[in-house]
Formats: sequence, structure tokens, C-alpha cells
Amino acid sequence: MSETVNSVSLQVDMQVNARLIQTHIEKTTGKLVTLKDIMKSRMHAGASDDWESTAKHLKTFVERDPAASYDVIVREQTNTLEMLILQSSEMKKNLHQYPKLVQLDETYRLENSRSV
Repeated sequence: MSETVNSVSLQVDMQVNARLIQTHIEKTTGKLVTLKDIMKSRMHAGASDDWESTAKHLKTFVERDPAASYDVIVREQTNTLEMLILQSSEMKKNLHQYPKLVQLDETYRLENSRSV
């Protein structure tokens, strides 16, 4: 990989301000990139099909909070993850205290968002 690609990858991993990354890319390569491009690369930087890593994180989640629970829903036909549900003990306590629930999906239209 080129030095610029390594530098940008490191900055994305370190969660450096997207505007600073944009300026760095423009100065070192002369190419224009949008903040949306940087945010998308940030979203996909940690993406992986590594089920072992996911299982390790779930195990850690439950070890840190023994009353926590999770559920993994997989689409049988394609063996792809459909949903991962996590609930910490604090979330359970809050739901018990306030049983009326408003569910928000924070990934709604994330890919089409124009506010970057």
C-alpha cells in the first residue's frame, strides 16, 4: 500500500476528524473526496465477516455484565446475519421501570443520508 493509503487508514482507525482527513488527502494526492466518502469508509473500516471475533465480543459483553443478554438472528437460506439484539442489565432495568417503549432504528437511511 502507498504511504498515503496507510496514513489515511490509520487516521480512520484512530477516529480523526473527517475534515482533517479530507484536507490531508487533498494535499497529498490532489484528489477531492467528500466527507460522505470518509464517513462511509469509516463505517466499513471495521466491517468483517469474522464470526469468531463477533463471538468473542459477545462473550466479553456478557462477562462484563452477567445479567446482560443477546440474541443472534440468522437468515437460514443464506446464513447471513439478519439481526443482533443486545440488552444490558441497565437496559433491562430501565425497560422494567418504564415499560412503554419507543423503538428507534439509528441505521435508518444511513447510507442515503446527505448530512455528513
